[in-house]
Amino acid sequence: MSKAILEQEIEPIAAQLPELPPSVKEGFVKYVPIVTLVLLILTLPALLALLALGGALFAFAGLAGIQSLLALVIGIASVVFTIIALPGLFKRTRAGWVNEYYAQLLSILASVISIQILSVVFSLVWLYVLFKVRDAYQA
Repeated sequence: MSKAILEQEIEPIAAQLPELPPSVKEGFVKYVPIVTLVLLILTLPALLALLALGGALFAFAGLAGIQSLLALVIGIASVVFTIIALPGLFKRTRAGWVNEYYAQLLSILASVISIQILSVVFSLVWLYVLFKVRDAYQA
């Protein structure tokens, strides 16, 4: 099994963190794809508005700041990876896990760029959970 980008570097850190109880792991693996799908549907109007606003902001990049535009583009890429991951998360495939992992890495990067500390913390917690349930996703 090939490793995803930075997976090998994060593994030792994740191994030192406390394990989740098996019932919690199973709950995450079972319900997170459903919750993710619902949240994607609910945020679709906001995402479309951001895309429209982002296009307008590109025209005024000097006013909006390259930092905001970069965070917007990376955030959109994160959402795209989440959408791509969804079928694999439902089927519990390794590809689904890897795409969700990439979505979280991009989310962390976008949050760091836009200096959203709470979002960074939430994404790191989700990354921890992803590593603890990784074994549930087959190749």
